[in-house]
Amino acid sequence: MPERPDIGALFVVSDPLVFVNRVAINQFALRERLPTIHMLREYAVDGGLLAYGPHFPDFFTRAGDFVDKILRGTKAEDLPVERAAIFRLTVNLRTAKSLRFVIPESFLLRSDEVIE
Repeated sequence: MPERPDIGALFVVSDPLVFVNRVAINQFALRERLPTIHMLREYAVDGGLLAYGPHFPDFFTRAGDFVDKILRGTKAEDLPVERAAIFRLTVNLRTAKSLRFVIPESFLLRSDEVIE
């Protein structure tokens, strides 16, 4: 059997197929003692170590603003393309403890959500 390469962590892409399998992916990562980082909060809630990415409720608010402007007569082509303005960091301390990771207090204080 081939030797497993030395893998130190796992970055999990955000994709609908991956999203529906997030629990199984996180269980695999824990079994293999791989810390994971994700883009969506839900991945960390379901056992991932960290999630850092755009705050999607803000996207929906901004989309509503765009719809309002279009309904009031603004042409869609005249609306600016926007980037995410708000990002969220979620840390799952249960997973960190399972992996025997110590997350520095300074990092936890910067987090938007800590799952204990």
